[in-house]
Amino acid sequence: MASTQAYTSYYKQMEVQTADPFELVLILYKGAIDRLGQAKHFLQSGDIENRVLCLNKAAAMIAELQTALDFKNGGEIAVSLGRLYSYMQTRIAEANARKQVEPIDEVCHLLNVLLSAWEEARTIRLQSQPTSVNSDRHVVAG
Repeated sequence: MASTQAYTSYYKQMEVQTADPFELVLILYKGAIDRLGQAKHFLQSGDIENRVLCLNKAAAMIAELQTALDFKNGGEIAVSLGRLYSYMQTRIAEANARKQVEPIDEVCHLLNVLLSAWEEARTIRLQSQPTSVNSDRHVVAG
């Protein structure tokens, strides 16, 4: 079992290290959604330690998305996303403090909407520039 976990961890690390900015955004959205789902399970089962761990990991992923915002080139979209990410952080803290599922569900819904939009944008980007790779680590509106 430990070797499977080590392999999975190594694979995820390599995925992040080789991902372009679009892929990193998708990885962070999916990771946060996954951690929030786990946190919800742990909240419902009364596992405080793992609930807190998963909520903190989801919050850290959202903070990373917020850090990646490019306010210079992203304009109002970047500003709006920054506000939305701050709101999500607040809701995650509320879920933890109040031991409530509703804020977790709300943040998961918001992240899923954003994930769909980014997946669509990535598809459009790949169709228009199939061989282009952007090495810049900042995203216009992550």
